[in-house]
Amino acid sequence: ISWPCTAWPCRRTSLDMATDARRRFWRLCRIYFRRFRISIWFVVLILLGALMYLNRVGLPDFIKRPLVNKLREQGVALEFARLQLHWSEGFVAHNVSFGSMYVPAAPQLLATKVQIKLHLKPLLRGQLQVDSLGLSDGRLQWIPVNSNTPLRALTVDHIEARLRFLPGDQWRLDDLRARFAGV
Repeated sequence: ISWPCTAWPCRRTSLDMATDARRRFWRLCRIYFRRFRISIWFVVLILLGALMYLNRVGLPDFIKRPLVNKLREQGVALEFARLQLHWSEGFVAHNVSFGSMYVPAAPQLLATKVQIKLHLKPLLRGQLQVDSLGLSDGRLQWIPVNSNTPLRALTVDHIEARLRFLPGDQWRLDDLRARFAGV
């Protein structure tokens, strides 16, 4: 057996202690980097799980209420069965009804799906600002109430439209397509 030092008991030199200190430093760096990496993966896993939950189940009420209130401030009263976060379309409301359901003479606008687009810059600052609504497979039904004529419903089917909200309480209707009386 050969010993690195000649005297018994071995004495450690300052070079050996410096090498040990470097090894300890890099060992601690590896341990903390490993912990940091595991923490990042854990946060990513939680975020992906939350996004999948919001996509499948839908948004909770504490997120729905401010969105509906913001739309009412802009003059759009809508009720929906479910609001979910979709990967490519953003917020999507299903089985939507616009306007008042309690006034019998009011026209009823129903839609299978409405995409709600939000401004990203205000959203990053914690402010909710709706950019546009995209209506898919809509149906407008109006029953004019006259005392002398029989009741007939005016129906517009297959409505596809995009409603943009502009500054100054202005709306812009883009790309409106519909079918009325078979045309």
